[in-house]
Amino acid sequence: MNISKLIWLFSVIGSTLILHFLIKRGTAFYRKKFVGENERIPGYIQTIRRTILMLIWLISIFLCSYAIFPEKVFDTITANLVLSVWIGSLVLVCLICNAISLNFFDRRIAEYSQAEEKDPTTYKFLRYVSSFSIFLFGGIVIAFSIPGLRSVAQSALASAGVLALLIGIASQEVLANIMGGTFIVIFKPFRVGDIVDINTVSGRVEDITLRHTVVNSFQNKRIVIPNAVINKEQIINYNMNERKVCEWIEFNISYDSNIDKALAIMQKEAMKHPYFL
Repeated sequence: MNISKLIWLFSVIGSTLILHFLIKRGTAFYRKKFVGENERIPGYIQTIRRTILMLIWLISIFLCSYAIFPEKVFDTITANLVLSVWIGSLVLVCLICNAISLNFFDRRIAEYSQAEEKDPTTYKFLRYVSSFSIFLFGGIVIAFSIPGLRSVAQSALASAGVLALLIGIASQEVLANIMGGTFIVIFKPFRVGDIVDINTVSGRVEDITLRHTVVNSFQNKRIVIPNAVINKEQIINYNMNERKVCEWIEFNISYDSNIDKALAIMQKEAMKHPYFL
């Protein structure tokens, strides 16, 4: 190995270590400025950081191979590396887009959750839809980028009608849950935070996803109900339009009791209640 290649090798390694240090310092600055010293950095930020570091080290290894391997071997590595960098870049773009999307929806959800007259249900649902759409699009682009998968992807798209039919038959329940979640968000039989009765389940709605709805029961149990099941059931919503409800309460008295006096006592006690209407 001649001197020029040795200098090149040390330059690449030094630059990589500097970039690694800068990313580490940038992460520490982000934690201090936006998260807090004792708080955890969001998972999607950690994923983006790891992906960037992976790409940096991948490119560094490629640049180091220029000084180590013969020219023919280097050409082979170059062909494979370009594809790897392209796929890694696509993954990074998807992660960044997903992070931006999650940040936007999380801010809107927090804003709407603090306001009494605003409903965060739609944003919670769209949060899942956006993440699913971003990664689905990224997966399709990556499939067409890999030569071995390109013909398979083209054949799959060419026979999309048959494939859609087979998928539809195999995943009717999944599609029913997704459509059920969409209908819940559009027609709003209930919202996040409402108290509901669904079949034998009673509690407060915590989350509505593409597949299911999470209800926190009065025993503090999280009950996961598929959206397709909810669309088939009768729903009692105690928060829709007006929160006041009428409940019949039965009192037993003896046969020889004075009914008028008993009614007067019950009326008097009811009128003492601070929420008497």
